[in-house]
Amino acid sequence: KNAWETLVFDFATGTPTLNLTNSYKKMSIFFNFGVNGNTAGNKDYYFDDLMMLPPTAPVVSNDTFSVDMSKYGAVNGTVYVNGTFNSWCGSCNAMVKGTQDTNIWTATLPITNGPIEFKYTINGWNIDEKLTSGTSCTITTGGFTNRSYNVTTNVSLPTVCWESRVG
Repeated sequence: KNAWETLVFDFATGTPTLNLTNSYKKMSIFFNFGVNGNTAGNKDYYFDDLMMLPPTAPVVSNDTFSVDMSKYGAVNGTVYVNGTFNSWCGSCNAMVKGTQDTNIWTATLPITNGPIEFKYTINGWNIDEKLTSGTSCTITTGGFTNRSYNVTTNVSLPTVCWESRVG
């Protein structure tokens, strides 16, 4: 109380998109909006330095996923990476197999920074990894155990073996 506060209002949801080519000439501020004067009581409000900033775009990193399919054996089809970043699409993010001497599949994808869940699959969702709940770098959500990672920058994730844990 009796101190300056910085208030931030995010109009990203529920309001029309801000069009910065328009000229806005009026701002309305309602103190105690929806509360009548008798309920609010006698109060003084002060405000200063109003600013309108353009919305910030989410930060996206290019991350490389890599899975070693050697212990799985020959892959008859394509390996995919599926996760929260592609709505568990199935066949959205095909991976590319390395040289004939290796059975390592990779894919580099633009991922919005923040926590993600993912797993590797074969031929869409025909075959998916069975991961063990409670192992490092996994998370169990809604009965499904997935790999987890917090994206913060461009990175090549460590190559993991199909259905194995990291670390």
